[in-house]
Amino acid sequence: MNGFQTQQDTLLQQLAGMGIDIPNLSSLSGLTGSGIASSLANTYGIPQEHLPPGLFQPISENLLNLTKWGTYSPAIRADQTAFTDKMLQSYETGASSAYGGFAGSGAQVDFSQGLKDVYGREIMPSLTQATQQRAGGFEKIQEILNQWKQQAGAIRGHGTV
Repeated sequence: MNGFQTQQDTLLQQLAGMGIDIPNLSSLSGLTGSGIASSLANTYGIPQEHLPPGLFQPISENLLNLTKWGTYSPAIRADQTAFTDKMLQSYETGASSAYGGFAGSGAQVDFSQGLKDVYGREIMPSLTQATQQRAGGFEKIQEILNQWKQQAGAIRGHGTV
């Protein structure tokens, strides 16, 4: 299981503990302030009228999109395409001398490995940035869920629930 799947599962478990049972994080965008307030009131035994819906910030579709790889795919693909074009030009000019007319030569293997290494170094910044932004989306959702719990806890009178 990867780290992002673990983050998703943790958030879904936290939501379930708050009385919000949803099948996946995408379903968060359908929650309203009144739905959140109602779930928290039922879960923590707080009278509904003590939890005004405006107290609970819903999670926007834009925020949820930050947690999806598809959000970053166009930028990563653009970087890949730009670099791949450069790499192919390099390959076309350097391959003939590396191959030296002999199939399976050591120069061919070295040349191919060099291209793979350069490609990896060039694409890593895009992947790293996407990973950091995606993690930031999960963190922001976690902060909002923590705010919901803190607000319900403060109203309940225990500081946190």
